[in-house]
Amino acid sequence: MHSLVPFFCEEFNLKTRDYRLGIGSETHGYQTGEILRRIEEVLLQEKPAWVVVYSDTNSTLGGVLVAAKLSIPVAHVGVGLRANDKYEPFLKRLNEGLLRTF
Repeated sequence: MHSLVPFFCEEFNLKTRDYRLGIGSETHGYQTGEILRRIEEVLLQEKPAWVVVYSDTNSTLGGVLVAAKLSIPVAHVGVGLRANDKYEPFLKRLNEGLLRTF
């Protein structure tokens, strides 16, 4: 499977990432807390006009939440099949549902 990130960056003249959070595989609570803290640091430093997120991972959820709290507009690129079954797989569906509220 190939990443779509290089395609979107080239197609829309976007920069590739300048930051890597490096949080790793921890509990969901730890991951989400660290994501919020680290993304907030980056957004406060960079002061972007927009935040672009993709997928529906914990990082995506954290980016959307921090951007919303800092009043930064968000563009969400969602890909993949939507099963409309909030229990399968539960955490992915949970994030997906939360992202739709923003």
